[in-house]
Amino acid sequence: MRISARAYVLGVASTVRSRTACSDGHEVELNARRPMSPTRDLTVAATLGSQRGFALVDCVAYIGLLAVILTMAFAAFYRALERSRDLSRNAAEIVRALQAGERWRADVRASARPPQLETVGEESRLRLASGAGEVSYTFRTGGILRRALPNTNWVELLPRVAGSRMFEERRQHVAVWHWEVELKGGQKVARVRPLFSFQTVAGSTQKP
Repeated sequence: MRISARAYVLGVASTVRSRTACSDGHEVELNARRPMSPTRDLTVAATLGSQRGFALVDCVAYIGLLAVILTMAFAAFYRALERSRDLSRNAAEIVRALQAGERWRADVRASARPPQLETVGEESRLRLASGAGEVSYTFRTGGILRRALPNTNWVELLPRVAGSRMFEERRQHVAVWHWEVELKGGQKVARVRPLFSFQTVAGSTQKP
């Protein structure tokens, strides 16, 4: 019987191959696997465990970094969204204030008699007499109210008002009427006060 043996080292194990001749003249190859030594087995296991540990730490670090980035992105988005809403609200309030001011100027110019400023209780009321009836303005409950007779109902002309003041200024030939109105700010710390000032001359006091 002729036996040939060859040893191969493959990764963590070695294989011994042997060939033997059978009675019919054919050769049969026998493979025998020799187990690793205990010391090398422990070394390989420790290496694989450390690699898995490093991979897990990297995943946790990447997840934490992604969470921080997403948190900052969402905070910036909501802050920009809130500023956009404040800007839209401020623009709408400015438009309403300008429209109310132009309405007040038109009523004062259309008055047939000099405007009368009187105090009713704690309210300051401006009365304007025109050909179509009497128009009154007053500041009440945080808003400017307007009433046009013969209708006796007050209509809110301008909401969210912090303060209002109407007064007359005598000049050389005419009496100029002023209306100063301040709106309520939506921000806690306002950089600019929403203060508007309108002035006009009553039609009854205009001279050519």
